[in-house]
Amino acid sequence: VDLRTVGVYRFVPVTGHSQFSVLVGSQAAVQAELGNIVPKIFALDQNFPNPFNPTTTIPVSVPATGVVTVKVYNILGEEIVTLHDDVLEQGRHWLAWDGRNISGRMVATGVYLTRMTTPAGGSHVIKMMLMK
Repeated sequence: VDLRTVGVYRFVPVTGHSQFSVLVGSQAAVQAELGNIVPKIFALDQNFPNPFNPTTTIPVSVPATGVVTVKVYNILGEEIVTLHDDVLEQGRHWLAWDGRNISGRMVATGVYLTRMTTPAGGSHVIKMMLMK
C-alpha cells in the first residue's frame, strides 16, 4: 500500500503472530527491498494447523497479479468447495477453510487435497487432514 495515496492502512493479522514491514525511502530503494519480500514463484504452502478441526489456514504465494483458483477435493477427487477463483494481487495470501462443503455442511473426518491453479496453467497440490 502506498501511504502517500492512501492515508489509512488497517493491518489485520492472519494468525496470532503476524508481522509486516513498512518501507520508507526512494522508489529505487523500496523496489529493491520489495524484490526480497515479494514471492518469486507461485506456491501453495502446507496448511496449518494440520491435522485441523474445524478450521485451517492455507498459505498461497503469488509472484504476479492474476487469476488464481484454489479448490478443495476429497480423496476420491470430488470437488468439495472453491476457496478462491478470482484475481489475486502479487504477494502472500492466507485462505481459510472451515471444513464445510459448497452447501455449507461440515465434511467428514479424512484426508482432503487442496489444489491451486495459476494463470500459466501450473498446478500445486497439498494434502490436509480433518480430524473430529
